[in-house]
Amino acid sequence: MAQKAVNQFFVVPPEDQCEGVVENKELFKAHLNESFPAYEFLVQKNSPFESDDFQIIPIAGVVGDDENPGEMRKMPERWVLDDIVQVCRRFDISTSKRKLS
Repeated sequence: MAQKAVNQFFVVPPEDQCEGVVENKELFKAHLNESFPAYEFLVQKNSPFESDDFQIIPIAGVVGDDENPGEMRKMPERWVLDDIVQVCRRFDISTSKRKLS
C-alpha cells in the first residue's frame, strides 16, 4: 500500500506577528487555503524550535493502539514548506478583512 502524503501542518508565526495571526487565525487559514486548498493548517503560538520566521511543521503521522494502527505519512519536499512560508509572509490582515466585506 502506498504511503499517504502529509496534508496537515502546524504553522507557528514569528513572535512579532503571533498576536495578529492568532487573533485572525480563520482569515490566516483562508489566506493559506487560497494557495493550498488540499492542505489543513493548524495555527500554534509556540514551537520547540527557535526561529524569527514562520515555522511550518508537517504532521507526519498519528499514534495508534491495538485496535487502530498508527499511520506514518510521506514528508513533503522542502520546496513545499518553503512555498507555504512565502504565502504566510504575504498575509496582510487589513487586505484579508477587506476581501470578506
